[in-house]
Order: sequence, then structure tokens, then C-alpha cells
Amino acid sequence: MTGQPPFSVRSTPRDTTAPPQTVVDVSPIAIVSFTPDDGLVRSANLAAHRLCGLEPGALAATTLGDLLGDDPAAEVLDTVRRGAQLNAAHLLVSGAYARPLEVVAWTSCLDEKTPLCVLVLADTIEQRQRERERAKVHATLIQSNKMEALGRLAAGVAHDFNNLLTVMLGATELLLDELPCAFRLREDVVAAHDAAQRAAALTRQLLLFSRGNGDRCSIDASEALRGSERLLRRVVGDAARVDLDLAHDVPAIRLDRGHLEQVTLNLLVNARDALPEGGRVLVRLRDRLVDTIEASTLDVPPGHFVSIEVQDDGCGMDEETRARAFEPFFTTKDATRGTGLGLATVYEIVTSAGGVVRLDSRPGEGTRVEVLFPVSDAKPERPTPTIALRRVAPDRCLSILLVDDDPAVRRVMLTTLARAGHRVVDAQNAGEAMLLAERPRPRFDLVISDVSMPYLSGAALVRRLRHAHPSLATLLVGGDSDEVQLPPDVAHLRKPFTPEALLRGVTRALLAAPHART
Repeated sequence: MTGQPPFSVRSTPRDTTAPPQTVVDVSPIAIVSFTPDDGLVRSANLAAHRLCGLEPGALAATTLGDLLGDDPAAEVLDTVRRGAQLNAAHLLVSGAYARPLEVVAWTSCLDEKTPLCVLVLADTIEQRQRERERAKVHATLIQSNKMEALGRLAAGVAHDFNNLLTVMLGATELLLDELPCAFRLREDVVAAHDAAQRAAALTRQLLLFSRGNGDRCSIDASEALRGSERLLRRVVGDAARVDLDLAHDVPAIRLDRGHLEQVTLNLLVNARDALPEGGRVLVRLRDRLVDTIEASTLDVPPGHFVSIEVQDDGCGMDEETRARAFEPFFTTKDATRGTGLGLATVYEIVTSAGGVVRLDSRPGEGTRVEVLFPVSDAKPERPTPTIALRRVAPDRCLSILLVDDDPAVRRVMLTTLARAGHRVVDAQNAGEAMLLAERPRPRFDLVISDVSMPYLSGAALVRRLRHAHPSLATLLVGGDSDEVQLPPDVAHLRKPFTPEALLRGVTRALLAAPHART
């Protein structure tokens, strides 16, 4: 700031308690005018008095030495007497306590006989706080953009990738059914099948960023985690001791059951990998009250939350790793052990449910990750029991219309259904399917259709077929049930799936069909 300032400064003392009359008076920036010969304060606006913690008018009889101390005041005066501008950092010593300041001073001559100097004071504590808040908002925006980009990527490749995985899982499982246990290549087929299952799990994590909420409902977290206890212990294995401290009386939370399990499993995997030489992992579930002060630091409303905490005594994280821990694809593990989606998935599930994730870790001191889910007012819903396959006679030969635009997927499904004893007619699109359905023979008991097909979707095809055949059992495969908004009498099976899952889907479709409920 050089030259004549864009505001007027009074050269005569005035009553600082009077109503503000100039831009300087109402400015939120602390501005003080002083004489260069003796450093006597001539005027100070209200912002300067607030900065010093003083009543209006209290600075009128003070000097720069009273504000900044003798040595800094001497530096200011020496600079402005030479006609230069000062930019420096000093302490404000006036008032109840000292505060770091950024000080700018220059000479502003109102006329040839009245030289007057201007001092601008900026509180660096408040400035740094604003900078931290801006950095936090910027980091949140970057994380949000990464998640959005990952979601678009996942949604874009999901259909084709799930088709490939369906073929891999189906073909290897059908092959394993035919190979004798002692066959020398059976181990290789099992390895391929396991790899396809791991790829399917990775795809589910990727799709989380585009699917969002999943099938949220009010659930009992304690009951859900106790039901998964064996799985939780198996994930860690013998690498470490697992202690579970799961309170019984925690409130319900609104979350997809699979997402709750995924959050806990991902945190356990992270803890296990931090214990290459063994150790202890603690999983704690409890009801926790977040007060107003803590809520302001967590950026959540105060109140009751359900806390899931996973703590290990492993190697811990340094500051750089902690800062990037929730970034998608960031990992400190080698390529065979880490994808960088574990904690990113946890972050996405928890924050999309209105919760918050806290990470506390130091090198050599272990890691503690706590997730807080908001409490749900609704009563927890009980999981629907698995349908028993015996409820539909498996020996009944069904006439099935199979519709899928991917020939490899269609071939695997056709082989699976034919081996189960069903008669299958296949079509590669909705147009062919409607022509086949208009024929008097065979009359189909069930239609299995892909959700996403060119020209006409699976859901639209079902509506048209149901118009002519209201009792037709239907199974849609691929996509999400919430995406296609299925009626209750249409069964749904997500891709990728195994032959066994397909046969279970056939059973669910027959049970859900209109004639099965009459």
C-alpha cells in the first residue's frame, strides 16, 4: 500500500464515541493514525479498539510505544520518517493480552503543513484461522470431486465389467462341477474362480461411489455385528488377537446392512495389515454423546451417535499418510495387498449416512479409527430370513425365456438353467423376446432379463409382457433394485452372480410372482 490512501483521515482529535462518519470509522480493518514526530495516536477506528480489547476512545491519548512496545514503535517511526512503507510482524502489547500482528505503516500528507501517518493492524490469529478454514473447505471440495469422478468412472464401466465377471464366475463354477477332485488342473480353475470373486468384491467397492446410499433401513448395529462376529475374526485370522466390546443397548442407525459390514471389515483389514508381526485389535461398539464443543470440531450436530471404533497397536501412520489416508487409490501397501479403496470406502459410506470418521495415529503407537453414525428414531428392522429352496419344487421343469444382449453371459446362464433341468429359449434383445412371447407354444413360466439393454430396458420389457401375461414370473438381473424401481412381485439379482445365485434367483422369482401369492 503506497501513495495516498483511498480514504480520509481526520487530523484533529475528535470524540471517538460519536456515531461513525467516515469509511475508516466503519471499516472492519483496524486503522490508527499518528504523528511521525512523536508517534502520538491521533485517531483510531472502532475495529482498532476491538482488536486491543478497549472501550471506544481509550486509544486517543496513547502512543505507538503503548501499542507495539518501544523497539517496534521506533522501527515504524524511522521508516515512515524516511517516506518509506513498512510491512512487518509485531506483537500488540496494548490491552489484556499480547497478540501477533501484521503491521503496515506509511505517511499520508493531508497538506504541506500536516504530515500524518497511517497504521493498519491485522490480527494474524484470526487470519490463520480463516486460512485453516479455507484450506479445510478446499480439501473437502477436492475429496468430493475425487469421489464424484470415481463414481462416474465406476458407473461407466460397471455394466460391461460385471458381465465379464458373471462369465468368469459362471464358467469356472460350471467347470468345477464337472472336474473330478483329483484332476490336476482343478487347482488352477479354483484359483481363477477365487480371483474373479476378489474382482467382484473390488467392483462392489468401486460401485459404492456411484450407487450411494444402498438399501438403507433402520438397523440394530449391535445385532448386526454380533451376527458377523465369526466373519470379523476370520478376516484377521491368526495374525492378531481380536477383542470385541459390543454394547447391547445402542440405539438404531439408518444404514444398509451390507455397508455396515463393509465398514467394519475394511477397518479390520487395515488394522490387520498394520500388524505384520502380530498384536491386538480392539473393536468397540457403544452409544456416545457428542456435546456442543466436540460437535463444532467434528462438523456434526450435537447429540447421540453410535460409535464403532477399531484400534490396533501396530506400526501407526506418519502425518503425511494420515493426511491422505481416505483418498481413493492411495495406499502404502504393495500392489498384491492393497487397492487404496478400503478407507476411502469407509469415508464414503459414513459421510453419505450423515456420520463422521476420526483417525488418530502416530508412528509406532498404533492406529485408532472411530466412525460415528447418527441415531435413527425408527425401530430397527429385522433381516428377512433366507428363502428355503424346498418351498418351490426343484424337480418341476420350467419353460424360461432368457433375454440378455451379451452372448457370453447368455451362454453361461443358459447352461446353468439347462443343467438344472429347465427348458430355455434365449433372445438377444427385447424385440426378439416379445416375438417369442407371442407364440402359442411354449408358454413361458418365467422370464429372465438383463436390466440394461439397447432400445428397450428389461423393466420396460417386463411391463409389456406382464400386460399380456399378468401371472408371468420375472427375474431381472444387473443394475440396482432402487435404480429400476421394481414392483414387489419382480425378483432382482445383481451382477456379477454365480450359477448357484442364479438358481436361487429363479426360486425367488417364482415365489414373488402374482400367482404364487394368491
